[in-house]
Amino acid sequence: MSLLTDTQGTPERVWSALSAVTAADGLLGRDDLQALLNPNFVRNGQEREPTDVAPKQAIGSTVSLGLITLENGSYRLGVEAASDYATFTDRVHARLCSIDADDADYLVLETYAWMLLEIDKRQSLLWTAQTAAAFANAAENDIGNPAGGDLRINGTKVPPWRRWIQVMDLAVNLPGDLGFHPTLTGRLSREIERMALPRDVEIPFADFLAAAARVMPYIDGGALQDVVLRKTGQKPDRRRISRLLSMGLRDLADAGRIDLVIRGDAANTFELAADDRSAASVLGIVLKGAAA
Repeated sequence: MSLLTDTQGTPERVWSALSAVTAADGLLGRDDLQALLNPNFVRNGQEREPTDVAPKQAIGSTVSLGLITLENGSYRLGVEAASDYATFTDRVHARLCSIDADDADYLVLETYAWMLLEIDKRQSLLWTAQTAAAFANAAENDIGNPAGGDLRINGTKVPPWRRWIQVMDLAVNLPGDLGFHPTLTGRLSREIERMALPRDVEIPFADFLAAAARVMPYIDGGALQDVVLRKTGQKPDRRRISRLLSMGLRDLADAGRIDLVIRGDAANTFELAADDRSAASVLGIVLKGAAA
């Protein structure tokens, strides 16, 4: 079971499975849960024979995420009940950030960490919306199975990977032919709300970056990014902020959520990736508003 092999275990179906067990006071029989996820109905006067593939994969993904566990033929809630969909997606993100390389779902955010670094190498985000096969081939070449054999990443896994990345607020689906578009703005905003850092005062940017990397380990300085750097033999410049993180920080500054303290003549500054406003040397940051 994993999020990328249970391809019909979509985020919406996993949320439904979690909600069903929650509504049953945290304990629901295996057959009952499967029936709720795929009820019978009549179409054009004919009774539909429900298939069990989609509900089984939805349940498999829910178990894989640790949201429910199977005990004596029944599914038990494995986490505190999520009151809404946003809380559910936060739980998914936190779970995927906490697991180790032995977990099948580790690949989800490891691939995101690889993509973030690859964006800087290619100096573009447009390639991330290329065909599933092309994206998988590039990722497998860098972070795949070094011993050969079964592929870690293939074209079949990319569509569910994109769905889960989007539901965690790490990408959006743009209209038309633009498609999948990675962004850190939404997730970064949500994590900043919970950071135990001072508000409305300037703090060193290095302190903020360290706090962000702990809860978003795929970004600059994060543990997952370090894994990818070792696999690909890259040596990072810790003073240069990645393109995707730079874009997210600028978005939040434009929205009035943070202030970036720019001091080009100071030591120990961090360089934001250049955009149409050019590069910027950041020394400090101000997080606005009370923490959640």
